Amino acid sequence: MNRNTDKSRTIAIYLSFVYYVVLSILQLAPIPQPTDSTISTSVIHTLLDYDFYSHFFALLIGGMLLASWRIKGSSLLTIAILLAILLEVLQLTTNAREFELTDLFANVIGTFIGVWLAFNSIFKDK
Repeated sequence: MNRNTDKSRTIAIYLSFVYYVVLSILQLAPIPQPTDSTISTSVIHTLLDYDFYSHFFALLIGGMLLASWRIKGSSLLTIAILLAILLEVLQLTTNAREFELTDLFANVIGTFIGVWLAFNSIFKDK
């Protein structure tokens, strides 16, 4: 591996720590509830479950960042998925957020795909 790859990997490792700290804070912070409860907002919320997509894409990015760690294969995937589960389970410790199985599913699938994408493209050793 050359020096630029090592430097990029080191930056990605630090970035992954910062990313997961910020993500943890965001997932535990209270969410303001909308004051209007019209039919259109209910339909939009049901059809476009932004919460599911935000969990999925946030953990997809997190999984890609975790792939920069120098841990190989199944160990990294296990750590990444445990972090995804922990982020959702921690919501049980606060009154402001709720544990949801759909969010847990989005976290795990997003993490898995993120790690897989990174291993097969970005950080793949050639």
